[in-house]
Amino acid sequence: MGVAFRNSVLGIIAAALLPGLAPLAAAAQEPPAPAPPPGTQVTNLDANGMDPLAQRLTPKERSERITTRTYSDAQWQAFETAVAAALQACERKDWRACVTAGDAFLSGEGAWPVPPIAEILYSEACEAGYGQGCSALARMNDTEYSWPVDKPALFEKGCERGDLDACATFAEILTDTAPDDPAVIARAAAIIARACAAGGAEACVAVSTDLLETGRQEDTDRAYELLDAACRKSSVAACRWLAEAYAEEPDADQPLANLYLDLA
Repeated sequence: MGVAFRNSVLGIIAAALLPGLAPLAAAAQEPPAPAPPPGTQVTNLDANGMDPLAQRLTPKERSERITTRTYSDAQWQAFETAVAAALQACERKDWRACVTAGDAFLSGEGAWPVPPIAEILYSEACEAGYGQGCSALARMNDTEYSWPVDKPALFEKGCERGDLDACATFAEILTDTAPDDPAVIARAAAIIARACAAGGAEACVAVSTDLLETGRQEDTDRAYELLDAACRKSSVAACRWLAEAYAEEPDADQPLANLYLDLA
């Protein structure tokens, strides 16, 4: 496969479809087959095993049947427009857009769900140095597809390539894998500390948890500062923790608790 072809978004999608999904892609472009008369027994399945009813489905209807979600025509049109824009931006090597497009092919919002396309789009972003692409690829294992990927290696790569939340996830994987190994625990703590210092919200949540366990007032104050900063960077976990804390403290501050709930 040529480099130019591989670097093309259309080439990426074709690469995902070539092994066996190309007929499905072609079928998606076929004109709708006429509806069979009521009561007709369906025997004319096409090469993809699609009966006339399946052939008549639009991409939106096919996505709805696969994902069990429903969309209005306006919603679907907006999703399709967003996916097309993301693919065009990905073609220009906007790696964040590649991840956005991959999300659509994984979720089925604006595209027919085809996980291999999502995998290649995420991989392209990851290999180009965009850490969130590596993390998105790792998280495919947690979807209903249970996509076979090396999660620890991908989260480590995501961390190294700038996804600070991936650092928190990778550190957690390390400690879960070897909870009694001091060297591993020390490595995980160093990763978390660096990510938090760099502004990683989820890493700072982890640091705060450790600070709160010391029982020292200065550590508690620092933990609250870190959690507040993480919350304001859209960490739902931090916002919820602070909301509960301010609602349950002896001198409860309900207005502040409500503020953090609103931010969650």
